[in-house]
Amino acid sequence: MAQNGVVVKGKVLDANDEPLIGAAIVLKGNTNVGTVADFDGNFTLNNVPEKGILVISYIGYKTQEVNISGKT
Repeated sequence: MAQNGVVVKGKVLDANDEPLIGAAIVLKGNTNVGTVADFDGNFTLNNVPEKGILVISYIGYKTQEVNISGKT
């Protein structure tokens, strides 16, 4: 299967800049593309469409959607 997406790397932090260990990050509309944040809040997703939207969720926090279009 050909991969035609981009690699997305990021860090999930709370309002105090503390990492959210285990935060879920999934591609909106395709929950087969997803991961969880590591001990430092870092994550990497492969094969994400350039105009994708990431859904980030964590227990006790409001779920956020992040449009990755045009971001590095």
